[in-house]
Amino acid sequence: MNPPIDAAAIKWTKLNERSLISLEGEGVREFLQRLITCDCKALKQDEMAYGALLTPQGKISFDFFVFTTLQGVMIDVAQNERDALLKKLSLYRLRSPIIIEAKEDILVFACDAQDYSILDKEAFGLKAHRVFQDPRHKAMGCRIYGKMLPKITIDTQPYLYHQQRIQLGLSELGQDYESSQVYPHEVLMDQYEGASNIVGHKGCYVGQEVVSRMKHRATVRKRMIKIAAESELPPLGTDIIAGEKKIGQMGSHANHKGLGLIRLDRLNTALQNESPIICGEMNISAELPDWVNFTLNENNEHESEAENE
Repeated sequence: MNPPIDAAAIKWTKLNERSLISLEGEGVREFLQRLITCDCKALKQDEMAYGALLTPQGKISFDFFVFTTLQGVMIDVAQNERDALLKKLSLYRLRSPIIIEAKEDILVFACDAQDYSILDKEAFGLKAHRVFQDPRHKAMGCRIYGKMLPKITIDTQPYLYHQQRIQLGLSELGQDYESSQVYPHEVLMDQYEGASNIVGHKGCYVGQEVVSRMKHRATVRKRMIKIAAESELPPLGTDIIAGEKKIGQMGSHANHKGLGLIRLDRLNTALQNESPIICGEMNISAELPDWVNFTLNENNEHESEAENE
């Protein structure tokens, strides 16, 4: 039994940038199973998955968290992507008896407690809330869904949440890349530790053939990795240059640390040649997150069939 913990010892954030979509009705899990990357059928009541809806070409249209309810499934998606995802899911639904709607009355929170079992739901006012471990990495803490939390001091600015996300090397659509621009493997979705969300380990879904080919033929040439500088990093989309060649582009950043989508072969060559790595007008360093199972020289001998460059 874990000892009780004071709510003041935990950092709590209200994620106003997130929104929920509810799917209810007969066959809802089977419906999603055919569409998205994560395994909806394998999800248990106390589990959450992180996944995506892809284009037919295998690129990420939407990324989101998924968890089950008594009536069906809930999707936690970026607020500015919610309506587009609602429309897309409704198109795929056709005539199936599934109700798809936004859930305006449920709020999304995050906290840095790395084990949700230490959260005293009664003391913290969470008895009516759903609480899940973040499936991407334990150090991201928990995600909480429900009404406002009157017993807890809440930060409404998600800076610390994103600072931790960036420090770990976890990218998000809209923060680090745009819709329909990257493949799941490029943004490390094949590396996450959570249950039921490993790309390529389930049956067919939209874009699955391309994802499977990248997995089995080792054709992942670009990866989202960690970068750092001694001052404020440039904005999203800024080119990253080494040896007078573009090797990637900037994602989000916080506190002089950021993420970048970078060609591993070109980065590896730059490091071997001790070439400066430049973003904007500043020197940066680049390193892999410590939880991934690949190296900088991964696949340097292969040309990706899925890429044009």
